[in-house]
Amino acid sequence: MHRVEAYLVQVRQSYIKIYLRITVLERSARDGVNLNNQLAPSVMWFMTSIIQKREIKMCDGDE
Repeated sequence: MHRVEAYLVQVRQSYIKIYLRITVLERSARDGVNLNNQLAPSVMWFMTSIIQKREIKMCDGDE
């Protein structure tokens, strides 16, 4: 069980890093830097759907 919690902490940290990177990308795009604007919304949607699924999975606690 402890291994699962450690894994979730690791996953959460990597999501935060990805989120921060996307935020920086979006800010750069708003400042007029030519970036692929299609990337950020789809990645954000992907992240939120994964986080929601993970929260649902965390509730059943069968390992």
